[in-house]
Amino acid sequence: MKNETDIIIGEYQTGFRSGRGIVDQIFALREIQAESFEHRKKIYVLFIDFKQAYDKMKREQLIRALKEMNFTDKIISMINLTLQRAEIRRKNQGKSIGKVQCRDWTEPRRSFITTLFKLALEKVIRQANINRGGLVYHKKHQCITYADDMAFITRSEKKMQELVKKLDTAAKMMGLEINEAKTKYMTWTEKEFCQGRYLEIKTDDGKQYNFEEVDRFKYLGPIFERQPGNAKPVYFRNPSKCEFKPWGHVKASTNPGDTVQEKMQRSLEQQMAIKFCVKLEKTAAETIPMLKKTFGVDCLSGRQIFRWHKALAEGREDVNDRNRAGRPSTSSSDDNVKRVPDLLNTDRRLSVRLISETLDITKTIVHEIVAYPKLVVQALLSGLLEIGR
Repeated sequence: MKNETDIIIGEYQTGFRSGRGIVDQIFALREIQAESFEHRKKIYVLFIDFKQAYDKMKREQLIRALKEMNFTDKIISMINLTLQRAEIRRKNQGKSIGKVQCRDWTEPRRSFITTLFKLALEKVIRQANINRGGLVYHKKHQCITYADDMAFITRSEKKMQELVKKLDTAAKMMGLEINEAKTKYMTWTEKEFCQGRYLEIKTDDGKQYNFEEVDRFKYLGPIFERQPGNAKPVYFRNPSKCEFKPWGHVKASTNPGDTVQEKMQRSLEQQMAIKFCVKLEKTAAETIPMLKKTFGVDCLSGRQIFRWHKALAEGREDVNDRNRAGRPSTSSSDDNVKRVPDLLNTDRRLSVRLISETLDITKTIVHEIVAYPKLVVQALLSGLLEIGR
């Protein structure tokens, strides 16, 4: 059933699908935001949340949607049997050996429920005539979804209101309801943020929605702000502990603007501290609270501390990370950091796209160099130090 579902569902949905994930949607949103500021286009974004999305689907409408999507009668019958409380009689050689109760609607395994919800949401999207694959660059709107976390992106407020009206009508037929309290509205623009603004939408059935406008919103882990260049660390959910943790072995810093080099420098300091504790014959269990007290939220994880303590106790002297296989990143080298400002000095009207094509550097790297002057200062300082030597 998963293979058929992947064929039916549009590219807008990446939740619980092979080869797709949260990173795709995060990257898409950040690219759209960067492009909008590059071309000075105002973009409207609505982060939509549904009330108890997995529990309120109407079974009759879901079965009807499966038939419209040309699922086989066998699959539909099995799904219909699972969605209702049914009784199965078991027999062995013609003799009854007992009865089995099928699971109720709210009890099937989560993987099965998520698949059904994606199909139900696909029916809603189609019925509302929402763009399932195009980009906001070529269309008037775009839809990005991960499971039940949906984001509408439009180029006008009027288009956003039309989309929400269509979505609300189609969603109610499927049993879904928009959560007004958790649904937030954001505009990507250079203008200053005004507190207390709402996106007011009146649906066809007379219901009034007032979606609060915010200047920042956490979507799929990272925090999105009104303007690019203020990217926060990317967090991913840890299913075992139901909490968000940063991607990588370096924990979230108290200073979100820190560069990767600064974070790795703090890791190196902790590795040297672990080596000092090993020399003092401190155990790993005694080392952990000492590091946590000293470095706070920047402290390495317990697993990393145990790994380094064991390696250093066994005779390792070097506290630097060993070289790993793979191609090194050269796009953000000091040479490129100098080339971008030099080209901009010749013509300040050059766009990020034109600079990327001229210097053969990715647009993301060019945007980082332009948005973070700190990189340029570091490159200039390193050049001056080399000259001084």
